[in-house]
Formats: sequence, C-alpha cells, structure tokens
Amino acid sequence: MWTIAYSTIRHRHGRYDMPTWLFQGSPKDFPAFNDYLRNYAEISWHVRQKRAAEEIYPDDEVYIWRLEGNRPGTGGIVAHGILMTEARVIPDEGKKWWVSRQPGPTVPSVDITLDDVRLTPEEGCLTRADLLQDAVLWNMHVVQSPHLTNYKVTPEEEERIATLWRAAKR
Repeated sequence: MWTIAYSTIRHRHGRYDMPTWLFQGSPKDFPAFNDYLRNYAEISWHVRQKRAAEEIYPDDEVYIWRLEGNRPGTGGIVAHGILMTEARVIPDEGKKWWVSRQPGPTVPSVDITLDDVRLTPEEGCLTRADLLQDAVLWNMHVVQSPHLTNYKVTPEEEERIATLWRAAKR
C-alpha cells in the first residue's frame, strides 16, 4: 500500500508538493509580450506576491497567461515552461525593454525556460473564453479576478490544464 501511494506523488529535490504556477502578463504593460515569448527560450518574470516568492523553486512548472489588453479574445494560456531559479532580487539589466513600467528594486524575479509557446488559437493556446466553458477551470482565480501576477494552480486545475494543453497541441 505505501509503495503505491508513494509512487503517485511528484518528488523532486526532496519536495513532495511540486506546485504548478500561472504567471500573468499584459500586452498593455509589456508592449513586446508576444515577441518576448516567441523569441527567447529563457525569460525572466517578476514575482510580485510575497507568498508566491517564498514557495517557488526550480523545476516547478509554469504556464504563462496573457491578458487580453486592448485585443478582446486574445487572453489565455499561451506558453509553458519550467522554473530554473528561486525568486530572487536581481538587476533587470538588458531586459528592461520589454516592460513599460519597472517594478521596485526589491521585487524578485525568476528565470524560466520555455518549452512550448502558442500565441494563437491556431497554434493551440488555451483561450480565456474556452476556459470559461470548462467545468473545472471556469472558476480559476486568474479567469475570474485577473489582478495578480503569480497564481498557484490547484492540483485539480493543473491536471485539467495539462490535459487541455496536450490536446490542443498543433
């Protein structure tokens, strides 16, 4: 019995609670949002929520959520990656061009290696409209109240997102 239960738990770096994250950005605040995701396999993302910063570790999975900005119907999950670092305060040198409003100097960031970027429905992004129709995901915090930058995804949400993400691959 113990062997079966133990084998079903994700385990890396001595941790059994490997969360999945959803990091949000807006084309209004990040004018080069799509170009940034499309052109760089390794990116940095700010972690504005203190609690999230304390819970983020390398190898956690992350999905990138794009707000609609001024383009209705374009919001949703547009990329997937793996966190490479813990949240830490580092100079944003060389990356300032993609953010129109810089956060304060004490806002930490993480590095992410992107492994899948899908900026359009034709490429297989998961649109906000589609997620609103999903029995599990319609009530996700980012769907109902998109005012934060970093969201911890529940295990049920993570499983459903992963299933939909795999199914939408073009």
